[in-house]
Amino acid sequence: MNFLRDEQKEILIALLSKMNYEGFQEEGDLLKAYISSTLYNENGLKKSTKHTSTFVLTN
Repeated sequence: MNFLRDEQKEILIALLSKMNYEGFQEEGDLLKAYISSTLYNENGLKKSTKHTSTFVLTN
């Protein structure tokens, strides 16, 4: 499995911040991002991050 390098995490956080994600938490190799359910847009998320890496969406 490929994990994100620090600079990739920074880019991903910047992209997510532009999409109104407000909180980020790193737990080992896991990056959690928080957004209001009313602002969440799965298709927009996939489109914006398709070149970043593989990621898993959870609720």
